[in-house]
Amino acid sequence: MATENTGIPRSHTRQIFGGTPADEELAISGSNVIARLRSREGNIALFTHGHFGCALAARWIELPVIEGQHLLLSTASISTLGAHPTHPEVPVISVWNATAKSAPRLA
Repeated sequence: MATENTGIPRSHTRQIFGGTPADEELAISGSNVIARLRSREGNIALFTHGHFGCALAARWIELPVIEGQHLLLSTASISTLGAHPTHPEVPVISVWNATAKSAPRLA
């Protein structure tokens, strides 16, 4: 597992997902992080702020960052971005917003 500073901006106090300059920064940062992730091999853990996580997921599946507004991300949730198993060139969101409350209960 690789760990490093990705250069994600820490200023998330501005409005996002409203077509603001902050959205443009998120799109650029998300695209930069994705380029770095795709240049690596193996599994990588990334910890992020909720709004950036939504923007990153939208960019991962090649949608505009504004579409991240349709993704709900809870505190301390787990999401997995990956590739389609039979079409590795197709990016997918394989797990989204999994929490202890959303985990299936075993009898």
